[in-house]
Amino acid sequence: MPLYEYECNHCGTFTDFAKMADSTLPANCPECGVTSPRIISAPRLAMVSKFARVAHERNEKSAHQPVMASKGTGKCSHSGPCNHGPVKAAPAKMPQRPWMLGH
Repeated sequence: MPLYEYECNHCGTFTDFAKMADSTLPANCPECGVTSPRIISAPRLAMVSKFARVAHERNEKSAHQPVMASKGTGKCSHSGPCNHGPVKAAPAKMPQRPWMLGH
């Protein structure tokens, strides 16, 4: 469950866990019990590991600007002699097995 921040008019800000379906609902202040609205706060990415941050950044970038791969013609795009060798065919698709998850 995600951690949300709420603002109590009497006690100040507090955090509480809530279901994502209940993210717009207010929460009761743990100090005085008054119903308090949720406030928008910045994500705490400093607490996330470097590898998770990098993965998150790549995921966000690819969601808006996916890299489009094009099928090569087998010829080099640069001028001059080509020494890259022949273009290899793509590997055959693996058959689905009952224990594999499909996409």
